[in-house]
Amino acid sequence: MKGSVRICLLLLAIGGVVHAQTFKTPIQHVIIVVQENRTPDNLFQDPTLLSNGADIQKAPSNAAGIALGSCWDIGHGHGSWNTELLDQQNGRGFCDDNVGGPAGCDPLACSPDTYVSDPAIQPYWKLAETNGFANYMFQTNEGPSFLAHQFLFGGSSAPVAYPTLLYNHFASENMLNPANSNEAGCIAPSGQQTKDIDANGEEDFDYSYNGMLGYPCYDHGTLTDLVTANHLSWRWYGFSKPGSIWNAPNAISHVCVPSNGNCTRSDWKNVDLKDTDIFADIPNCKLANVSWVIPDGSYSDHPGGLREGGPDWVASIVSLVGNSNGACDNGKGYWNDTAILITWDDWGGFYDHVPPYEQLIGCVNPTFGCGYVAGFRVPLIVVSAYTPAGYISGHCTPSTNGQNNAEVCLNNKPPYWHDFGSILNFTEYVMGLPQGGISKTGPAWFFDDYWAQDYYKSGTPGCTQQLCPYGLSDFFNFGAAPVAFTPVQALTYHTAQDFINLVGGQPEDPDNETP
Repeated sequence: MKGSVRICLLLLAIGGVVHAQTFKTPIQHVIIVVQENRTPDNLFQDPTLLSNGADIQKAPSNAAGIALGSCWDIGHGHGSWNTELLDQQNGRGFCDDNVGGPAGCDPLACSPDTYVSDPAIQPYWKLAETNGFANYMFQTNEGPSFLAHQFLFGGSSAPVAYPTLLYNHFASENMLNPANSNEAGCIAPSGQQTKDIDANGEEDFDYSYNGMLGYPCYDHGTLTDLVTANHLSWRWYGFSKPGSIWNAPNAISHVCVPSNGNCTRSDWKNVDLKDTDIFADIPNCKLANVSWVIPDGSYSDHPGGLREGGPDWVASIVSLVGNSNGACDNGKGYWNDTAILITWDDWGGFYDHVPPYEQLIGCVNPTFGCGYVAGFRVPLIVVSAYTPAGYISGHCTPSTNGQNNAEVCLNNKPPYWHDFGSILNFTEYVMGLPQGGISKTGPAWFFDDYWAQDYYKSGTPGCTQQLCPYGLSDFFNFGAAPVAFTPVQALTYHTAQDFINLVGGQPEDPDNETP
């Protein structure tokens, strides 16, 4: 009964309906780049962004900057989310419960008073300064990578679609079998498990697949269903193991069609298990309409090891699009018809001063966090020829520019806020797909635009539903002439060809802590 009431409340609050989109945009390609485990406060201590209105809690003057990969893996499961939210509310940093790092790891490397200031970070700062940056982008789920990638692929981590009983549960943790901790999806070994969370906020093994309790093989709609049905192309560039927790398509049974430990669906060829192929596909005019790109561990931003190539890795993709061959797309090249959305899959346990926006708003059961959403803030950079240079979504003007951490931005009521669903809804819109189409068979309130907070519901001026009809709409002005590509600053360590040559060794897990 509670679930039914909650669905009604959310649909009434949203006031949206599932409808087809017919507006023609110039965008023919969307590239969704997903990096690992950072918050805006941790990663974007950029003086230029700060002075331009980025809501970043400025590092104290005595803060010691850290290298991009120098900290151990801070807890970021759902249990850590709850603990660290309490830490935040009590004015403490998220590392207070993680002081037992590995031998030789400096505990101060995880202090809320230390921030990334490694020179390797400069390509990210340049991209944010010259394109669009979101002040209020939140991971949709309250937990780690496996679920975050499910939300980015299909708008949910629920095991099943509405109206099946478990549609209002969410898979809530990474894998729990230590022997196979990074093996996931419908081709995971038997005995693999992950917990789901119910409407009372209780985690257990409620979902069963072919008699296997907690087995991580689910079935509900995904964005790729809409893309394929509308005769468009998609590609998932990811880690080289088919059973990786970062390989989201493998956990949806109708996308994978598992048999004898392999995914066998005819279009499984769209799942490219060599992430560096994106660096060849762009110059060879093979870019799909919708692409997800997940770097392997050598170039992810996950802490641990000697990772510093992530910013170069992302900047290489942007540079290839910006300088693409004029032979692509009927001689136009990719720059004028491509949107690149760069985000991070979860907060990674790092400190951020902005509380999750949805934790107590409109909840039937407040302890549930409105159905396992939303999680902590993560960065989002939007790159396109139709994004005003230097645009900051949810502009913030603190009276002291963040000096001495004296933030006065009204970050609990920003004019624009976004989550992973915003990315899916944006893609639906610009590709001419049915908005909300993932959930068109039922209310299934946890999907894409129903959790994409793209217009502030209380009537805040500037982004009504009419002015902001689709996810991330404040970043784009499709009525303006396309702007020229702004080159990213000289890369610090690697070029696209280096990544094609697999500099740094063979692919590895995005959070494997070996360098």
